Amino acid sequence: MIYAVGLTYGQKHEEMLEMDKMAFPYTCYYREMNRKFNAVVPWHWHKSIEMDYLLEGKMELVMPEQTLLLKAGDICFINSELLHSFHITQTAECCRFYAHLFDASLLYGMPNSQIQQKYILPVLGNPSVTTVHFPDGSRKHREIEKVFLDIVKKDQEHPWGYEFSVREGLSKLWCLMFEDFCSGRETVLYKEEAGSKRVKEMLRYVHEHFREPLSLKNIAGASGVSPQECMRCFRKNIHLSPIAYLTEYRVRMAAEELLHTDQSILTISENCGFSSNSYFTKVFQKIMGTTPSAYRKNCLKDGRIPSSKRYGIS
Repeated sequence: MIYAVGLTYGQKHEEMLEMDKMAFPYTCYYREMNRKFNAVVPWHWHKSIEMDYLLEGKMELVMPEQTLLLKAGDICFINSELLHSFHITQTAECCRFYAHLFDASLLYGMPNSQIQQKYILPVLGNPSVTTVHFPDGSRKHREIEKVFLDIVKKDQEHPWGYEFSVREGLSKLWCLMFEDFCSGRETVLYKEEAGSKRVKEMLRYVHEHFREPLSLKNIAGASGVSPQECMRCFRKNIHLSPIAYLTEYRVRMAAEELLHTDQSILTISENCGFSSNSYFTKVFQKIMGTTPSAYRKNCLKDGRIPSSKRYGIS
């Protein structure tokens, strides 16, 4: 079934997906981003492979080394374990998109199979393959779009044996996307860059301790690097300083609590690591575009609370 969701995270801050709880390692997400309420999907990563289809609007897929502009009709592949975030562009009011997320084992079956060695590892095992973008109207786009939306339909209808249909569709998508790339390529084992790995370690530390008083030295120590190296890694990979990221993360966690608890704004600000309620209000308004009280009031009024309930999208 299709899920309409907000992001949830595991202890290591990899994104937790419904499929992580399932024996069939696949799920389809429908996501909406709105400039007024949730213009950003924060930095995250997950083991699952992701394939996105933008239905409406424009958004930026932001990665450590590049930013990719996606427009309505575009299709994009995002590799496993890639640190990334999504942002609505300045000219878009909202974005809607489908996302297929699945574990590679769904395609190759047994480890070390010929399918894994010949077709999967050349992609997952190649550090140069972060994303593959298929703009609307490009070569193969129409074929890929047809297969992508057919999988969405199968997931909506959920007929008997739909797992076979979904696996078949994902296999077709993979072949269409990578038949040129995989032809004659040798398998390359993936080695994550040291800087990206360090940032993930420091992000995990921030996510686990954001409610506590934290300094640049604390964050750097999570990866055993100097404060200067910590600054370099953050700026190179997520384009923010460590303290700026910490502040933004605290604000976004506070926004979640505003919608999902009835605690006072003062209590929430203190719970999320802010020593001053006036400072919390100031940075919240800068990042979210509105005050905490207005955010809570308007989101609840408009029914914008993120939901993990299943429902079909026609």
